[in-house]
Amino acid sequence: MDPRILYMTCIRHPWSRFISNYSFDFNENPDINTIDDWIESPKPQYVFTRNNYYTFILSGLNYKYTGPVTREHYELAIRNLKKFDLVLLLEDPNCFEVLSLYLGWHYKPRTRVNVTNNKVKLPGYRKLFEVDNQYDLMLYDQVCWMAKTRSASYAEIFNISWYQKLNRSADIDIHVCIFNAAREVEQNGEKEQAVEMQLYSLSRINSAKLRYISPKLLDIVDTHNKTEIVNVYEASQWVINTIHHLSYVCYYTRYKHIGKMMCEILLETPVPHVYHEHVKSTLKWYL
Repeated sequence: MDPRILYMTCIRHPWSRFISNYSFDFNENPDINTIDDWIESPKPQYVFTRNNYYTFILSGLNYKYTGPVTREHYELAIRNLKKFDLVLLLEDPNCFEVLSLYLGWHYKPRTRVNVTNNKVKLPGYRKLFEVDNQYDLMLYDQVCWMAKTRSASYAEIFNISWYQKLNRSADIDIHVCIFNAAREVEQNGEKEQAVEMQLYSLSRINSAKLRYISPKLLDIVDTHNKTEIVNVYEASQWVINTIHHLSYVCYYTRYKHIGKMMCEILLETPVPHVYHEHVKSTLKWYL
């Protein structure tokens, strides 16, 4: 679909979600008498009370569907879930840091809101819930694995100490922050990780800005932000600095082909810079 759209979801543990939803409705809606009334409500707005709700939604079932949720629905839900760009766990303490880094946002921890304090106690009900919601619990286990392998790949590139550094630098442009963090990583000997951080940073730049510097950049990074903008000059010098850094550090990694292309871009770009002589020398490494 539209490449400017990022598909993401955040999953909460099925039991925690269930108790939270029920407690809120029980405290706010006088029509709710028993949990059975709530679960079996025929009202469309109460679709989230159904057993295996996550599986129900992610498999694409219509809210009018009243049949059982089956193994086939579960397998379809998993296939659909794997199509998301980003899958997060609400219970993950780094959930919003990962999201902010993925989107290029500054994240500031905030006071929790929309919290139901008077949670309803349902002693003995959890075992029945686990039997009736086996597919959602299985799906949640898959989400845990996906969050650790796909979403947490950003945690591997942007380690937790860098998360904390980013949170302390709300007044600094995020790209400058990434650039400086990448240089620190490089100085610690992790050159390949530094390259990945810089490439990630470039992918957050508007595609029109990258095209202005060189159309070749769009062959290297797949930018999410493809909306055309007027001011393509803004931040172009920062991008040039990043390209220059990649032009030589890539030589020491498996990204040599990118390093060579970065050299060529610096020699061809119409954007003025001071790196011409240095890049000519660097290009000889790749030839």
